[in-house]
Amino acid sequence: MKYEEYQHLLFERRDDGILLVTINRPDVLNATNNRLHWELSRVWKDIDEDAETRVVVITGKGRAFSAGGDLEMIERMAGSAANIGQAWREAGVTTLVLVPSSVAGNQMKAIEETFAAFA
Repeated sequence: MKYEEYQHLLFERRDDGILLVTINRPDVLNATNNRLHWELSRVWKDIDEDAETRVVVITGKGRAFSAGGDLEMIERMAGSAANIGQAWREAGVTTLVLVPSSVAGNQMKAIEETFAAFA
């Protein structure tokens, strides 16, 4: 992916191999929606392949670096094991979960669905 294809990240080359990356959603305090989450998981692969970049500085446009997860995205994820699994895959999460034997019924089913979506 080329830097110009990113929707919510801006890129500015500085002297001496420095790349300034700016999160660009200032209207929502740079909160992470689905697209930005994907871009943040992808950008490091692209930067790794960028021979001109030696140092990366990441910042947020406007008055906040990032407010965290966009509440709409989090709400959608909360109801979907598949969406949670997708977010984990994008983040490169490898997880081991120990579940106490007292967990039963719907709780265990939700855990199983989440990990099935992740696999």
